[in-house]
Parts: sequence; structure tokens; C-alpha cells
Amino acid sequence: MSNVGSFDYVISIGGAAGQGIATPGNILARLFARRGIHMYAYNAYQSIIRGGHSFLTVRCSDREIRTHGDVIDLIICLNQDTMDRHLEHLGPGTSVIFNSDTIEPGEAAKEFSSARWLLANLLERAPTN
Repeated sequence: MSNVGSFDYVISIGGAAGQGIATPGNILARLFARRGIHMYAYNAYQSIIRGGHSFLTVRCSDREIRTHGDVIDLIICLNQDTMDRHLEHLGPGTSVIFNSDTIEPGEAAKEFSSARWLLANLLERAPTN
């Protein structure tokens, strides 16, 4: 069987409990299910107490999958803790999205130079009234 056009992609979102990590997971699950895409979701959280670390991983593929995978293709870091904790799962070409006003990639940017560091100065882009 040919793998032409096949895909296997892992998206992870991490932040503090209460930042709405589960909502994008629910949206992605519905989106993939409606398109007939296989998916596996794993939500890891320290506690349900506001402020504990939460980390959602969603893997999607055109073939059946049974794990959340070992390498992240896209990670969205909502806080510094996420950036610091999950570096070992970045692979070649991983895209990292984070707010550069509040999060520092630090040594990670050197160690994972093949990753795409997508900085977002959210405060500068926010509309003002």
C-alpha cells in the first residue's frame, strides 16, 4: 500500500488549569470526526485546581492510530511551564507557538534549532479602544 498523501500529525496545547486547554481539544475532536479522520486524544493534568499544569495532545491520521505518539509536530505554549516541560518531545521541524511577551524559549531555541519558533506578541496585536 502506498503512503502517498498519507498524514500523521500531533498537536499539543499546554498551560495552567483554567486556561481552557480542553476546549480546543473538543473542537479538534469534532472537526476530525466529522471529516472521517482517525484521532487519538490524551489530556494530562496535575489536578483540577486552577493553576496546575494541563497538557492536551491530539494526534490525527488518515490511518487507524492507537497512541498519542512520541513526537509533537505543533505545540502551543500558553505558559512558561509548558515550554520548559515538553521540550524532549519536539522533533525536527516542530512548530512552537508562544507569546514572546511572557514566555522565553531560552536554551530550547539553541537545543532545538530545527524547530520553527513562532513568536506572538499578543499585547501588540490586541485591539485598543
